[in-house]
Amino acid sequence: MSGAAEWSAAAEAVTPDAAADITRRSFGIAARATALASERDHNFAIETEAGERWVLKLTHPAERREFTLWQTEALTQAARRSPGLPLPRLGPATDGRPWAEVVATPGAAPRIARLMTLLPGVPLHRAPPHPRQRAAIGAALACLHGALAELDTAPAPSDLLWDLRRAPKLRVYLPNLADAALRSQVAATFDRLERDTLPALARLPVQAIHNDFQPWNLLVDAADAGRISGIIDFGDMVAAPPVMDLAVACAYHVGDIEAVIAGYESLRPLSAAEQALVMPLVAGRLAMTLAITAWRAGLHPENATYILRNAAAARTGLEQILAAGQI
Repeated sequence: MSGAAEWSAAAEAVTPDAAADITRRSFGIAARATALASERDHNFAIETEAGERWVLKLTHPAERREFTLWQTEALTQAARRSPGLPLPRLGPATDGRPWAEVVATPGAAPRIARLMTLLPGVPLHRAPPHPRQRAAIGAALACLHGALAELDTAPAPSDLLWDLRRAPKLRVYLPNLADAALRSQVAATFDRLERDTLPALARLPVQAIHNDFQPWNLLVDAADAGRISGIIDFGDMVAAPPVMDLAVACAYHVGDIEAVIAGYESLRPLSAAEQALVMPLVAGRLAMTLAITAWRAGLHPENATYILRNAAAARTGLEQILAAGQI
């Protein structure tokens, strides 16, 4: 999803029966559908009578088609270049393409539907800790960067709300933070980003990156919580320096950032310029999380629990980084 106006627009509700009908008509699979949690798209678990399991993803109608298709190409290329990466595979629509344009309900705006394999494993945010877990996250991200390195970046969005390079523009959402002390910390973090960090980041090469490598988008093996078994949700992809992606991942593991970085550097060593940017970018991501989720929760109070799921940890992490003088 791109700009703030698109994020604030509500999409028409889609029932499980409608999702099952889309799966049958557009992908030729008769199955039952069960709704999954999502912030802006509509996602459904799909299961056939034979026990085959998929995920049906219906993009928000406001999302630009070229961006959705870029994400689709990223999945296709990454699976081809690094077949060992635990990525969802795309099921073909009835016309052979890996997507279909659908109208979920009569009179609704068209949207893109994709059918993806349901990956095995436990969502990382529900998994038990494991001594290899953080390093495995870093290594999986480095491997993904290698798989996406040559993807055409022309379709990448320039106005994605969750693009760290746009963080200073989020000052308009600061009034949504009721706590004055927290509001001041977030504002100071945005100031530091704009003054020092983002100019240095702009001097680094860019490529396609995941941009949301967080515990809700990673799965671990049910029998071995130290092994990443799934990487999902490419909906926030941008073209940016890979260190920005690493910082996003680290923002969800503030107490063990060194292990995430070590895992990443086991496959892709960081330059000195990248090393200097990791912690300021981590702080920037945490500040973004606080500003955006406060705004979004006010717009959609019925979904506030899901929207604010990372807010408390983001505040703790930002306060810890600031108190330690790590930026």
